[in-house]
Order: sequence, then C-alpha cells, then structure tokens
Amino acid sequence: TLFRVLKNVKTVVDQMPEFKGGQAALLKYIKGNLKVKKKWFSEITADKVYATFVVLKNGSIHDVKVIKSSGHKPVDEAVVKMLKKMPKWQPGVDKGKTTNVKVTLPVAFKME
Repeated sequence: TLFRVLKNVKTVVDQMPEFKGGQAALLKYIKGNLKVKKKWFSEITADKVYATFVVLKNGSIHDVKVIKSSGHKPVDEAVVKMLKKMPKWQPGVDKGKTTNVKVTLPVAFKME
C-alpha cells in the first residue's frame, strides 16, 4: 500500500528528537525557509501556527499536520511545506533504542 501505518509513535521519551544543531539552528532554518507573503499578514488571526509531525527512527520527518491554524490557509500550507523539507533530525531515544516520536512545534511570525 502507499500509506503505511506508523506503529509505536510516542509523545514522551527519555531523549526527545532534536533538530541537528539544536534550537538556534532550528530557528535559523525556519527563518530562512518559511515563505510567507507580506500581503497574507492582514489575513492572519493568530501570530503562531502549531504543527505536529513524527520524527522517525531514521530522523526523517513524516505526517506533518497543522493543529492550530494561523487563520489563513496559505500561511498554514507554507508552514507545512517548510516543515516537510526539513533536514533529518536526531531521532528520539527511549529505553536505549531509537523510536518514532510525535513532536509539536509552534511556528511564530513577525512583520519586520
């Protein structure tokens, strides 16, 4: 089948997945790769999009979804597109083994 069901996806593990380079590198990646048009800012009702995704055992990103919208679909879609293109993460570890972990990430916007 084209769709594979992810088994054993955890939300709490001994060591959570991490973007390679840490939080500062993640923020730099988001700032450099999130394409939000200025004209969309008048449509946004929230200054953050909350997204979830699964970091697989191999560090790949899978199953990206918006769980709290900006209020403007093109912005939400831009966040999903950017997250899907992220490089591999350091996978999560539980009881000494790498595991699939669901991550929730807030993505904030600011007009500069």
